[in-house]
Amino acid sequence: QPGVLGAWYLRVKLADGKVLATALVQQGGLSAQWRGVTGLEGGLVVAVGSAYDVSAAGNGQEAWVTLLDSDGKPLWAKLAGGAGNDVLHGVVLAGDVVVAAGVDEVPGTGLQGMLMRVGLDSGELVGATAIAKPKSQAMFHALGALPGGDLLLAGATDAGQPATTPPAWQGWLVRVK
Repeated sequence: QPGVLGAWYLRVKLADGKVLATALVQQGGLSAQWRGVTGLEGGLVVAVGSAYDVSAAGNGQEAWVTLLDSDGKPLWAKLAGGAGNDVLHGVVLAGDVVVAAGVDEVPGTGLQGMLMRVGLDSGELVGATAIAKPKSQAMFHALGALPGGDLLLAGATDAGQPATTPPAWQGWLVRVK
């Protein structure tokens, strides 16, 4: 819809493309985008990405996790982050906790991998963890849950190269217990 910013939810019938539900989900007053999604029982959906938070320091792009019903109505939403751009890219359900991974931009320091945990029923922040080697930059683009409960995060790091060197990003996998 021209002139309206937010993240769109569409539920369509696979066989013929018929639209069954549509919703504009806004968080804050400006832009919002989803980058990762997982479906849950009962038609519920957890979507992650970033949204503009007018109360945030810096530019206001905060990591965003939201639980939607089958028609796209938000049941809860949670923003987290700091002064830089914070974006979530992947999401899984680990028991009764939504776990999302992405990137946390820290002004003056750079990029850190971000792991955010939110209670499924409450929408309350359970914890947020930054993961990066000292003096390095890192980000996560995807995650998965392994049998036994460990998480596997996929992303990139510059492995702590000197600031005078243009960063050469290297893929990395991080296993979290």
